[in-house]
Amino acid sequence: MKKQDERYVQNQCFIQFTREYCTIKNEPQLLMHSVINGVGISIPDTIPKAYHDKIRSLIANFIDIQKSLGLVSGVSDCLIHGVHGRCVWVEFKEASGKQREAQIRQQQRTEKNGGVYIMPRSVEEFWTKINPY
Repeated sequence: MKKQDERYVQNQCFIQFTREYCTIKNEPQLLMHSVINGVGISIPDTIPKAYHDKIRSLIANFIDIQKSLGLVSGVSDCLIHGVHGRCVWVEFKEASGKQREAQIRQQQRTEKNGGVYIMPRSVEEFWTKINPY
């Protein structure tokens, strides 16, 4: 099987899951959404160097605002609401991807409180892990 990039997997799972479970015709109608939990922005080489510091400053300001509104390090990439009254936390990873320490702590916290946390590394694995719920 071809290696699947993390963004590709998340995108494909979101599209497929939304079509299957989140439209108005679905009963129950579930909700899957992403979580802004990281801002991995690199400044393209096409932007003049003179603007890089200003851009970095704007990004830092944005992150500070988000933290003041509840941005929490380690929260999963997506949440699925309404699965038998539960929320399923979904952390997408590439085949060789590793969880950061903050992600491990959030997984432990979620599971300790009776939550469901899955970490698929491909579209196929997402469906295998989400189907029981």
